[in-house]
Amino acid sequence: MVSTIDRKSELIHALEDIGCRVTGPRVEIIQEISTLEGSFTAEDINTRLPALGRATIFRTIKLLQDTQKLCKTVLFDGTVRYSLDTGFHHHHLICVKCGDIKEMRSMELERVLRVAAKKIPDQVVGHSLEIYRICSNCS
Repeated sequence: MVSTIDRKSELIHALEDIGCRVTGPRVEIIQEISTLEGSFTAEDINTRLPALGRATIFRTIKLLQDTQKLCKTVLFDGTVRYSLDTGFHHHHLICVKCGDIKEMRSMELERVLRVAAKKIPDQVVGHSLEIYRICSNCS
């Protein structure tokens, strides 16, 4: 398990690596994100940090996405949630009731997707897969 301090440090270094200034508000946002387990919305961060502007929160989240440290997932109802990225290619299992998001890695699924990509006449540059479910807590 990665500690909150390690997560915070990793996110700060990621911003520095893309040439971003690490401002006080960005550190506050990163601190908050580092303490969260599971997925969150930008509104969750806004609620937890009401003194910060919404635009600052959204811009910081976008920058963290650009560093590939945050994963953006669109739920079945169109709601956008974010989670810390593990750094490995993965897909998402999304609960349609509570919004819980779990990462899923499957070598078998990747093989199927590679075979499918060979049947596409154009150059495939990536893919995304979300599996919508009802989690064990909600069923």
